[in-house]
Amino acid sequence: MQNNELTTQLAQINTVSGIEKLNTTLGSISGQINSNQSLQASALIGHGVMVPGKDILVGSKEGKVSTTPFGVELERAADSVTATISDASGKVVRTIEIGGLSAGVHAFTWDGTLEDGSNAPDGAYTVAINAKGGGEQLVANPLRFAMVNGVTRGADGAKLDLGLAGQRHAGRCAPDLITGSVCRVYSATAVLTYLFCFLETTHGFFSGSQRP
Repeated sequence: MQNNELTTQLAQINTVSGIEKLNTTLGSISGQINSNQSLQASALIGHGVMVPGKDILVGSKEGKVSTTPFGVELERAADSVTATISDASGKVVRTIEIGGLSAGVHAFTWDGTLEDGSNAPDGAYTVAINAKGGGEQLVANPLRFAMVNGVTRGADGAKLDLGLAGQRHAGRCAPDLITGSVCRVYSATAVLTYLFCFLETTHGFFSGSQRP
């Protein structure tokens, strides 16, 4: 065997060894990241987050209307954004001119009033978002409120169990779980609104003063 051939083979062996070590290191780092995601995601159990969707729930107690938040994710800054809210039959009940917004995730709360100023009946509604910028129609992804019921961990990382809203990969959330592309934490009031509205509309559990 010539010296140059031996040198080439040794270089190849070193390269293979280096790749194996690199893969081992990357695997270890990936495991640590998944573990951290699971810990962060577990802290969200029992709290509300914003995820892709268009549903809004409305509930009232003693004349006071409460609604679950809605939001929008914009890829680009928008000069004008409009939210159109419809009831279960598809009838438009309220149009809200939001105005200009920067790129990213934004959240809002509908006050629960209709176009004529009266309170919206309890139940489920949907929101459609229209955004324009620079004279063009922009991609505007609507976001809905969901409650985190649990966390599951798989080979691809932690996933949030959001009940009827399905599962969402925790890896899509920013570390602080506030400004990520799909997740944003919400208050206990929104969680309670979600709970009693859901039970009211699906099972008729609450009536009058029995509501939380």
